[in-house]
Amino acid sequence: CLLIIVTAVVVVMIGFHNILNAIAVAMFVQGVWWCLFTMPTVLHIRKRAGPPLPGSQNILNFVWFSLKRSIATLRAVQHIPQTRNFMIAYFLYTDAVSTISQAGVIFAVDELGMQLGDFLILVFVAPFMAMLGMKATLWYRRKYKLSTKEVLVRSLCVYTFVSFWGILGFSGVIGYVYAWELFIIIPLYGGFLAVYESTSRALFCELVPPGQEAEFFGIYEISDKGSSWIGPMVVAVLYDRFGSVRYAFLYLFLACIASIVILKKFVDVETGSMDCRNKKNLLQMDKIREKFGVSKKQIQAEIKKRKKLGSSVASSNASSAVSTRSSQSSVERRSSHSSVQRS
Repeated sequence: CLLIIVTAVVVVMIGFHNILNAIAVAMFVQGVWWCLFTMPTVLHIRKRAGPPLPGSQNILNFVWFSLKRSIATLRAVQHIPQTRNFMIAYFLYTDAVSTISQAGVIFAVDELGMQLGDFLILVFVAPFMAMLGMKATLWYRRKYKLSTKEVLVRSLCVYTFVSFWGILGFSGVIGYVYAWELFIIIPLYGGFLAVYESTSRALFCELVPPGQEAEFFGIYEISDKGSSWIGPMVVAVLYDRFGSVRYAFLYLFLACIASIVILKKFVDVETGSMDCRNKKNLLQMDKIREKFGVSKKQIQAEIKKRKKLGSSVASSNASSAVSTRSSQSSVERRSSHSSVQRS
């Protein structure tokens, strides 16, 4: 729906020959859309399960605690090497896949001279093919009984081919030499978007220690967004050096190949799942967290200390209230006794 609304606004504004206003209005519509659908979540989201975090309950303490916990998790992941290897591969291929679309936009407009009308058609096609591709992949996976890792590797092979097709363009014969090629490649690219994203998360679930899903998926998202600057920077450097976006396909091809090699040779899901449940590994990971003061034992000790302090304060307040009431009652008895003596 958001895509349709934004595209419709862009088309209308382009009809008035005002591209800058079209971009501004499209960004405004997206901002309003996210604001409207974020408010219900903010207003109705449930409170964090479990005990409160140690320390003062303010935003600075939460940020500092999260930073320490993230660093401790990155240090602790060395004790579960299969998970570490997957995160390295994910860091590479998530940047490559996102950069393909970014570089593709520049390449289509700058080198193929694609018109905006044709480009808008491709914008519609990609998400539509992602939906169909997910359904087709589920059927294909069940029929041939493929593992999550194998589905992920095959989807990355598709993106390797998409990048390699751009390299073929150096021949001048085929390989994003003509605009019509994009009408074949873009549906292929979009068809595996949902597949690679969903299988990445599903595979990572198998490589996370039980009870530590929140902190590991936090690192997962950091890896996703943390690598998003590398591809555009490489594209910008290559474009500045050679004057063509086509050279970026070399980087994208190598990143996809490296990711596939790491997944095939250095990520064993069964071994990784066993490592995540190994008590020795879990103890080693908890020792690293203790160095940063974010282990569960330290958090529980801080909570008990806070509760003990709160109960002592409550008891002191209760005793002071009792003494106050007793003193008031003694004063009342004295006043009543004196009034009796006067009468």
